[in-house]
Amino acid sequence: MAGLRVWNRVNELAIEHKCDAVLFCGDLTHESVLDAPTADVLMRAVTSWGERRRKFGIPLLLNPGNHSAYDPKAGIFVEAALGGVNDLVRVLGRSLLEMGKVALYNVPFCDDPADAIASIKLRKDRFNLLSIHQGISGCSHAGWKCDDKTGLSPKHFRRFDLTVAGHFHPHQTFAGGFYVGSPFQMDFRDGGEKRGAVLLIIDAERKTWKKQLIGLNEPKFITVFATIKPKSGVVFDEDTPSLEQLKGQYVRVQYEGSQTSFQSHRNALDAEIEKIASVALGVTRLPKIRRQRVQRIKGLDVGMSTQNMFAKYVESDKSDVADLDRSRLVAIANRALEQGGFRD
Repeated sequence: MAGLRVWNRVNELAIEHKCDAVLFCGDLTHESVLDAPTADVLMRAVTSWGERRRKFGIPLLLNPGNHSAYDPKAGIFVEAALGGVNDLVRVLGRSLLEMGKVALYNVPFCDDPADAIASIKLRKDRFNLLSIHQGISGCSHAGWKCDDKTGLSPKHFRRFDLTVAGHFHPHQTFAGGFYVGSPFQMDFRDGGEKRGAVLLIIDAERKTWKKQLIGLNEPKFITVFATIKPKSGVVFDEDTPSLEQLKGQYVRVQYEGSQTSFQSHRNALDAEIEKIASVALGVTRLPKIRRQRVQRIKGLDVGMSTQNMFAKYVESDKSDVADLDRSRLVAIANRALEQGGFRD
């Protein structure tokens, strides 16, 4: 129910700071086809916005994103079903919305964002604010950095006084604007990154703005690194948070060492993990050897065949598993491929 907690907290912040509007920059859901629990939370959250905020008159503006797109070319998104829930919820297409001295231009996720932005005619007497849901060159997401081949260049936004973007999860800035980012950490790749809601204050007369990232007190994803010392047993890194700090968080324990060493000291490590598990929301155990394998497989040339990729992966494996017959492993995989067990 993290989503519902976040909605309620944003409701409270909007009233506390007397906001003129709340802008959601895309991806209300992770999939365009909703399961029943997600649909229930989403409908309750959006419905409550109108019921609880009617006397304050704070509209909720939704910019559709790629995760909720049925058909971006046709402008069909999950959010379209929410536009009629109440009069304070507005789904934005390619549109202009004027709020006093601020002109909000919206471009939802689409296949031609550069053309859509270029076609916008600005108002000289307004603070011109652009809302988009796209990848932007120079910005990062999940350890990957976007370039001009896969994203928009910030040069597309030079005409606007400010651009706010959705799509990439980390809160980050770029020339002429910033990514709002996801309101909370989604998985362990987000560990250490600040998340929350952005309070944006615009001075339309001076055409200036400032922002503040406000944390929503949602659980964080924390990786704890452990090693084995001959005399000390299981030892955690010096910067490992205390049990009190791990309380209510998602924790992953990563053991630095070989598979054989991991198995030899597993009981001692499990005892330490139980202490963490007693206070944490969730605990996973990840031997480093698994991460190395994942990195190797991701680092291969994506243009090679499945057969060659698997052969190179097995060849590069450095695990100390006894009696590992790599040639036989490759042969089994190739036979499975021939029989349709895997697909490119």
